[in-house]
Amino acid sequence: MLTSSVLLITLCTSVLCVIFTTGHQRLLRHLGPRSLYLLWALVPISYLAIVAGPWLGESLYWVLQKLGLSTAAQALQSYTALWATPIELVSTKDAWMPLISGVWLLGVALMLSLIGLGQWRLQQLPKQNRLALTVATTAPGTSPGVFGWWRPTLLLPTDFNKRYSTLEQRLILRHELTHWRRHDTQANLIAWLLLSVQWFNPLAWLGYQRFRADQELACDADVLSQHRTSPQHGVGYAHALLKTSTNRAWGGPVVNPCSTHYGYQQGRFNLMKERIQTLQQHHPLRKFPLVLAAVGMVSASMLWHTPAISTPTQAAAAETITPIVRINPRYPEAAAAEGIEGYVEVEFRIGNDGKPVDIQVLKSQPEGVFDDNVIAALQRWRYVPGKTDQPLQLRIDMRLP
Repeated sequence: MLTSSVLLITLCTSVLCVIFTTGHQRLLRHLGPRSLYLLWALVPISYLAIVAGPWLGESLYWVLQKLGLSTAAQALQSYTALWATPIELVSTKDAWMPLISGVWLLGVALMLSLIGLGQWRLQQLPKQNRLALTVATTAPGTSPGVFGWWRPTLLLPTDFNKRYSTLEQRLILRHELTHWRRHDTQANLIAWLLLSVQWFNPLAWLGYQRFRADQELACDADVLSQHRTSPQHGVGYAHALLKTSTNRAWGGPVVNPCSTHYGYQQGRFNLMKERIQTLQQHHPLRKFPLVLAAVGMVSASMLWHTPAISTPTQAAAAETITPIVRINPRYPEAAAAEGIEGYVEVEFRIGNDGKPVDIQVLKSQPEGVFDDNVIAALQRWRYVPGKTDQPLQLRIDMRLP
């Protein structure tokens, strides 16, 4: 169950990142930068929908039953049974799982350590004040920005007043204050946490870069929407962007996940060109696409995890009752060496403690080769007690990688 959830999260993250990156220009043209930025909320919503899906699906079914809508509940079951087949995974080399898990956890730990390092370095800077938004100064030539997820700090270079005109200073400060009011550093923290889970997924990295760029486009649009009737502000904003494009980020090569700065991804001509071109466009903020997409995603997750319709066969019952703990059987070394594959069909009951009991092998191919390993693994499975008192039948395929 855990493995299938990880696969679903990876698949969903990859699909969303591909849509947002390859279809970015079309989405930006139809929705505008602010609405497109809101759509990125679908990524954490998809995580929550997958994790909470089993509870949501069973709750929906229970509510329909309690309301006396048994026909609707049965129809929901029937529809779900057509496509909500549990993902079955049989590992041939369980010995690799601790190593894979260890490498994954090491990557997550390294990603999370960057958050702590960035926050620690931020605390070492001399502060000018400790108001609602703390202000601190950095070296000349760095980009202005808001840093830190806990009590964010506005960093301004010591040459800020010299490099920018009064209008440019006002627009840059308004840009960073907009980031602060929208809690964008906290949004970046969530994005980095999700990326930490998917650090091995290159599509997730591409999506993260696109998300950060869309965040800047949305902030640009928010600021200029307040001065849409003044061409002078648009020109000043573009000039400030060009000046900032030659800056370096505070912290040098060290990544600071919880940051927003005016020249984000400075030096990338294509992004700077995109930001300046987008300044000339005006799109109203539309929240409807996000609401519609979020409702659709959560509904799909609920349908996926709604208990499928029962059938008279014991095998179908076993397929619809998913274990909460599943241990994959070890592949016999002799069978692996000879390239032997096969399957084992078993029958069992779920005990009062959720453990499989009365396990019997009904059929196996080749006979007796995988039986003991499958039984040993099945004894370690766990189900929710009370799901059914009927015997269940299950087929476990043994395949070489």
